[in-house]
This record gives sequence, C-alpha cells and structure tokens, in this order.
Amino acid sequence: MKSKTILFLSVIFFSFQLTAQKTNLNRVEPPFWWTGFHCPNLQLMVHGSDIASTVPEIDYPGVTLKSTSRLESPNYLFIDLMIDENARPGKFEITFNLGTKPVASYTYELKQRKPNSANRQGFDESDIIYLVFPDRFVNG
Repeated sequence: MKSKTILFLSVIFFSFQLTAQKTNLNRVEPPFWWTGFHCPNLQLMVHGSDIASTVPEIDYPGVTLKSTSRLESPNYLFIDLMIDENARPGKFEITFNLGTKPVASYTYELKQRKPNSANRQGFDESDIIYLVFPDRFVNG
C-alpha cells in the first residue's frame, strides 16, 4: 500500500514538473517585419515568464540568429537577427529551448514590402520648425 502511494505521489510530482517547465510566451515585438530593407539588422524583444533561461532557435533561409541579450529580469529576452536581402516573405517558427527540450514557440512573419515603398522621403531638415522663445533674465 505504501509503495502504491509513493508511486502515485511521484507520478503527480513529475507531471507538475513537466507542466511547470512550459514557458508562457506573452509577447514578441515587433510582431512581424518586412523583407527588402537596406539595413539587414532586426532586434526582437520577447516577453514571457522565465524566457531568459531559454535558448532561441531559428531555421529559415535568409534569416540568421546573430546573438541574444538577457536583462536582470528573467522575463525578457532580446534576439538579434540578420535578414538577408534574398530572404523571402513567409512564416517561420522561433523555438525556445530549455536544454534540448522546446518549451515555447512563436510563428514569426516576414511580409513583402509594397512596391516603391523605399522611394518615400523621410524626415529631414526641411521638416524642422524653429520656435523662438525669449529668454527670461533677472530683469526680464
């Protein structure tokens, strides 16, 4: 009888351990990106319970995982990617492993840029408005 009770408690304990190792992934920012940018670097901010203890893995042609950065908080992980100019639009999995076991995943999407979107003029010196305020002095 004792051995059955110990076996039953052991099974319950290990089942709780298996579910406790599952990482809850709350958010990835930015949630998607586009192909065809001049700058190939992209940094993702990942938020999830104890996500910093995991090791991300990506297997998608044209996307290279360069590095990861961890903060003091165990709930944040930064992933630095390089998006090759030949990377095709599509979806791929970012798998988060704890040791050799995957504990979370996120489906990331690379979207196609709209035609001529790179031809838009951005912010430059002609957009600056100077506001003149008189300085106040002691005798002002």
